[in-house]
Amino acid sequence: MSSRETMQGWARRLTSAAEMPDPFRSSYEELALASSNFPVVLYSPEFGHGRYREAAKLLVLLDDRLVCFGLERRGVVRAELSMADIHTAQWGTVLLHSWLRFQGPVNHDASCIHVDFNTVCFDLYLPVLQEHLGRIYAGCEGNVRDERAKFDGLLRSDYKFMNLGRDALEPGMEVRKFLLQSRLERRFLHFLRWTMLPGVMLIVTQRELIVVSEGYDQHESEYATVWTYLRRDSIERMWADTAVLRGEVVHHLRVAMRGGYSTAASFAGSRGEEIAEVIDLCAASSGSGLVVPEVRLVGRSGS
Repeated sequence: MSSRETMQGWARRLTSAAEMPDPFRSSYEELALASSNFPVVLYSPEFGHGRYREAAKLLVLLDDRLVCFGLERRGVVRAELSMADIHTAQWGTVLLHSWLRFQGPVNHDASCIHVDFNTVCFDLYLPVLQEHLGRIYAGCEGNVRDERAKFDGLLRSDYKFMNLGRDALEPGMEVRKFLLQSRLERRFLHFLRWTMLPGVMLIVTQRELIVVSEGYDQHESEYATVWTYLRRDSIERMWADTAVLRGEVVHHLRVAMRGGYSTAASFAGSRGEEIAEVIDLCAASSGSGLVVPEVRLVGRSGS
């Protein structure tokens, strides 16, 4: 692929309705917005990464809602979320492929917004995530510089996750606890490596559980980074169980959100009590009255 073809797949911000791509023009007009106040509109053309091709998307950020139009074979498909209803936000990056995902409380396509884009367009989409997080932490006084300094102790042990943890924080957040599992590898045949557990970090703030991981599903890779922000007041269940993997005791922490979204994080060794503390912190009522309805820990004594 030539550099020109690559650049044609880059997302861009539209500054007026006149720039609207033809497939999305009529769908955008259905929003019936005032012409005098053009919103934040991000257009991501169809582009390829590896063996995948991502459909063209139009993301519209309004005062109280987020609307996404996707161009599929059946035509333009619309997904819409109230900003107040978003309980899961995810930012992921694998080399030149990045994505932004928002999940609402109902488990169907119309309550999930997922946009893929070339990583060079990072600065275009970051403000959308920041707008969401800014609403969650409105009125909070956490100093982002002081909070990021809490990861300084990882300078020598895991420099990569020290920076990933810092990158996860936005103004207003207060880090109550973080728990790190560095990438766990095993060597065989003297020169080959097998990844037993990918790196993962849990960060508990006053209003969210943030999961920073080296990818998920098909994206799992030392070159992948995924930041997932889970609102504590929308966690339906948290639980942990213990297994033995290749002779290593592994604790799996699982989180289920309202609406069906779920995620997990794995930790090796004697981490049971630390995981229990994370669950207890997420379950505890905060100053804003956030509370997890149900939590349980399986095999807690097996730490």
